[in-house]
Amino acid sequence: MRASPAGRTRLASVTAVHAHGPAPGPWLDHPLDRVGRRLGLAVAAALVATALAVVWLWPSEDIEVPPVLAGTGVDRVAVTVDTVTPAECIGAPDSPVECLAVGFTLPDGEVGSFQQIPSVSTPSIEPGDRIVVADQAGEVDERFRFFFLDFQRERSLTVLVVLFAAAVVLLGRLQGVRSLLALVLGFVVLLSFTLPALLETGSPVLVAIVGSAAVAVITLYLTHGVTHLTSAALLGSLLSLAITGVLARLFVSAASLTGLSDEDSLFLLAGNESIDLQGVLLAGIIIGTIGVLDDVTVTQAAAVAEIHDADPSMPAGRLYGSALRVGRDHIGSTTNTLVFAYAGAALPLLLLFTQAKLSVATVLTSEIVAIEIVRALVGGIGLVSAVPITTALATWAVKAERPVTTAH
Repeated sequence: MRASPAGRTRLASVTAVHAHGPAPGPWLDHPLDRVGRRLGLAVAAALVATALAVVWLWPSEDIEVPPVLAGTGVDRVAVTVDTVTPAECIGAPDSPVECLAVGFTLPDGEVGSFQQIPSVSTPSIEPGDRIVVADQAGEVDERFRFFFLDFQRERSLTVLVVLFAAAVVLLGRLQGVRSLLALVLGFVVLLSFTLPALLETGSPVLVAIVGSAAVAVITLYLTHGVTHLTSAALLGSLLSLAITGVLARLFVSAASLTGLSDEDSLFLLAGNESIDLQGVLLAGIIIGTIGVLDDVTVTQAAAVAEIHDADPSMPAGRLYGSALRVGRDHIGSTTNTLVFAYAGAALPLLLLFTQAKLSVATVLTSEIVAIEIVRALVGGIGLVSAVPITTALATWAVKAERPVTTAH
């Protein structure tokens, strides 16, 4: 059975959704044509504005580390546990609870130990475990010199990173390599600009938008190349990012979210009393949206390109409508993913509320849960807005390139 033209168009559209890459077609091969110049001017304006904002907001190199965060007099030492034996609790010989003495050897060969009081909140440590201890030599009584900080995770995380990179490269090949490079450069932007600037500036929303815009430029052009398709996706991402920022500012304020419900935020405030926790919350919403936003806009622009290549004579209005239908399917699954991702991150808290048998209304309106609701829904609206915006830009690009001629 031969597929109908409509069926072939729909199949091409679905293929574009999963390909997430530049679609073939003559309209992509002329970056300096009329469409390319107009898209280029819009993108250039966005790039210049982003670059100027980065220079203006660039953090200083002498960020002061507060003593509460610096851990003055404490050195982190990686060791391997040698022994775990029952012992009398130091300073509490009559304690009914028996402590555990954890012995280890320091890198210089010196033997050390610390005590643990077994409890449900104490991690279980066994001989052979690779852990990190704090060394307070010269600062406290020698009996309390060491205490447990964390487990060593470098090996397991390195293996996971290698497996992830191998999977991406095996499937994506050269484009997979480019996407990994884009991911690394995106983290460089986050660590070198966005996070330090958030500690210094009084405009966290602006920092988040500028940093996310820089990440979008790097990710899209490095992964998918400099094409009309990528430019349309980038402009769609930036416009939707601005909408997300405005909505985040509006609803975080309307819901009276303070950012004070999180222990990490309180610890951050203890080290920097001038930081705007509500602004940090807003920045988190914006930064958390950009990755999924890029995926939606590239997919949508690719859908437009594929449908146009399947039927170049299709009118612009019909092309827009066909691509928009593909976008509705994609945005439904993406928004669902976004909401449940946030729910999964807050799972221990939700379990705590369930265990306490609080009403649904009480749970949903508590600040720590309301933050996740606002984060998910504002991000979802940003994703939804990206579909018609990017579809319109991509439709204009493919239809304005050259009119379809018919033979007489």
